[in-house]
Parts: sequence; C-alpha cells; structure tokens
Amino acid sequence: MDIQRAAFIWNMFAGLTSALESVLFSMIVTRWIGLSGAGMVTIGFAAGNLMATIGKYGVRTFQVTDSKEEYAFASYLCARIVTIGLMAAVSVIYILNGYGNNGYSVYKTIVVAMLCLKFVIEALDDVFAGECQRRGRLDAASRIFVIRSVHFMAVFAGVLFWSRHLVFSIGCALTVSIFLEFFLLKTVISVMELTLWKQDFRPVREILAKCFPLCLSAFCFFYLTNAPKYAIDAVMSDEVQACYSFIAFPVFAIELLNNFIYQPSLVRLADDWNQKHYRSVWQRIHRQLLMIFGLTSMAVCGGYLCGIPVLSAVFATDLTDYKKEMLILLCGGGLLAVIGYLSVILVTTRHAVFLISGYAAVSVLSSLLYKDVMISYGVEGGVILYCLLCLALILYEYTVTVVIFRKECR
Repeated sequence: MDIQRAAFIWNMFAGLTSALESVLFSMIVTRWIGLSGAGMVTIGFAAGNLMATIGKYGVRTFQVTDSKEEYAFASYLCARIVTIGLMAAVSVIYILNGYGNNGYSVYKTIVVAMLCLKFVIEALDDVFAGECQRRGRLDAASRIFVIRSVHFMAVFAGVLFWSRHLVFSIGCALTVSIFLEFFLLKTVISVMELTLWKQDFRPVREILAKCFPLCLSAFCFFYLTNAPKYAIDAVMSDEVQACYSFIAFPVFAIELLNNFIYQPSLVRLADDWNQKHYRSVWQRIHRQLLMIFGLTSMAVCGGYLCGIPVLSAVFATDLTDYKKEMLILLCGGGLLAVIGYLSVILVTTRHAVFLISGYAAVSVLSSLLYKDVMISYGVEGGVILYCLLCLALILYEYTVTVVIFRKECR
C-alpha cells in the first residue's frame, strides 16, 4: 500500500479510536457501574487531557513541521522527559485540590489519578509518534496509538464485566498498556535507528522556550473545551456530569474528524509556507474552514433529527431534557474545530506567540464566569457561555492570521 494512503487510513482509524475511547468507556461504566461512576470517569478523562497538554507541551506540531531538522530526536525526547515530570507534579496538585476542596471521595480520587497516569503514557508515546510523522511515517505512529488504545479498552471492558470494580479494571488496563507501549516503542527505536540521548542540553532548553507558547495555548484550549465539566465538578453531582458528557461526545467528534482530515497535510503545508507559496497556504486554510462548516452543519441536522434518541439508547439514560443543550454544543463543536485549526496555522507559520494572549484572556473569563453561570442558569447557561467564548477566540485568531499574511505578502 502507498505510504501516503496508509498514513491517511491509519490516521483516520487513530482519530476514530480516540473519539470512541471515552464514549465506550462511559457507555460501559454507565451500564455496569451506574451514572455516578460514569461521572467520575468523565472528570478523570477531562483532567487527564488537561494534564496531557503539559506533558506534550505543544511540541508535536513543532516537531512535525521541523522539516529542516533543526533539532535531533534525542533533544525532543529529553524535552519530553522534563515536561512529563512537570505533568506528574501538576497532576498531583490537581488531584489533591479535588480531594480537599471539591469533595472527592478516596475512590473518586484514585479513579482520577489512574486516568491521569494513562495520559502520561500517551504523552511519552506522542514524541515518538511525532518523529515517525516527521520522517513521513504517520501510518506507523497511528498504528501504535490504535493498538495501545484498543488493548486498553478491551482489557478494561473484560475485567470490569467480570469484577464490576472500576479501580481494579483501570489498574489492569494500565498494566497491559504500559508493557505494550514498552514493546511497541522498542520496535520503533530499532527500526528507525533512533538516538535516545544527547549530552548537549542547549537544544532542549531552546525547544522548551520556543514551545512554551504552544503549551500554554494547548492548556488553555483544553481548559476552554472542558470548562463546563470543571464547573459541574465543583457545583453539581457526578450524575449531572455524566449526562453532560453524553451530550458533549458528538462535539468532540467534529474536532477529531477535522484533525484526521488535515493532519496528513501538515508537512506539505509547512513546506509551502517555507517556500513562500502564500497563496496556496491561504487557499488550503479556507478549504479546511469550509469543510468544518460542512461537518458542523451535518452534525447539527443529524443531532436535531435523531441525536437524543440515539444517545439515550447508547448510554441507557433518558437525555430528553438536554436536547437544546446538545444542539448548542454541536455548534460549539464546529467553533472549537475552527479554533484548533487556526492555532495549527499559527504554529506552522511560527507565530505561536500570538496564541498566548487570546487563549489566556478566554481562560481567565472562563474561570471567572462558569461557576456563577452554572449556578444561576444551569447547564444551558454553561453551553451558551461556551459558544460565546469560542466565537470570541475565533475572531481573535482569524484577525491575527490575516495580519500575518498581509505582512508576509508585501
């Protein structure tokens, strides 16, 4: 099979696997443990994803678009070890805060901690995946992700069916995932002849400095994405958390579908920019924005016609009262996909520093407003606020992108 075709197919499978992982997790837990357990899993995934932005540090896109190989893989790996250590420290602080201030039980604290550990493994895997993609083997990177994720889910589901014990099941899945990841990465290191250590730490410091805006932006992006969940976690029950997560799943499907459509073209996009083919890049951007609009329109129509009945059946929960919130969230999913794509453009053109102010401002507004809005207007108020904040960030990013292209095209 042609490598480019294989990369597209496997990247599609990886995107679908990533999208379905939390869905299947919640579906299984809801049926075999109950809504409360599903709520714990939901906040665990939300926390893990947020912590993973620290572990990954926004380096993946920078690494993949480093077409001139300014930095060696060993430097990227050393930088990742540093960021994973930071991720672990922040995760501990987050979990202790949940236990001390948000009323987490010991059981819920352990569930959240174990799911954060799952994302530590993913953060380590990501730097190897980035190197595979940089060398034109996105198919290999995607294969590893699919194999690890499928085994994690299969072991978790099998053990949970047998034991009906959430913590024990996650622990067994994590153990298998760690051993499998070690084997897969050992194979990648051998086949690609990767050098893992380099004594010169200057490039590591440079990578960390250059990617700090990407890390901060990614952290704020995921905080914005999951801000309603954190607010629900603070002021509402695990049952409400579970119901919100059920109607939010189609939202992230839009973002993930968008990701696997444009991921294979990132290297070519970077090459066009480096060769000053600005017109081609500009056309690519707007084609992708039109594609996002099309995906979102189909999602909203589908959601209106059959979204609630399907979700209610899948999760064995009556979600009739959440139809309006689901449709608003679907629109927000399209806005989120636009934010993510425009952020990638700013990274590819090496103007990521402009992301900081926009993301920081929206994140501060989120932290200040969400709890009060949730208390006063419930979940509906939270999803409306979510869409308004996304729209504000889109306007900012698109304006910055236009200014950059006008400056470069002079």
